[in-house]
Amino acid sequence: MTCRIERVDDGENSVVFRVTGRIQSEHVETLRALVAQESRRVALDLAEVTLVDRKVVRFLALCAENGVELLYAPDYLGDWVSQERAEIDEVKNRGSQERGVRRKRAKE
Repeated sequence: MTCRIERVDDGENSVVFRVTGRIQSEHVETLRALVAQESRRVALDLAEVTLVDRKVVRFLALCAENGVELLYAPDYLGDWVSQERAEIDEVKNRGSQERGVRRKRAKE
């Protein structure tokens, strides 16, 4: 089964994209564009996702970091996204610390 994306307007102040099937890296740009074009709060319903690759997981982790709600993700996917978010946070923190060291040296 390939990836299918259905836009569901919840009638309030958010939009849900129901994603089904296998999400592959070639679908990331389509999902990114759909999320970006919305002015209201966005959620991704992942209940019927069967398989993803690493690029998709990274994209989902970045979505979650930016306020997109990930709904009904299968356990394996939720765990993987959480791990990816932790890695993203670690890289951000490391980058902040390195920039701080550079600033200190530049002042000396």
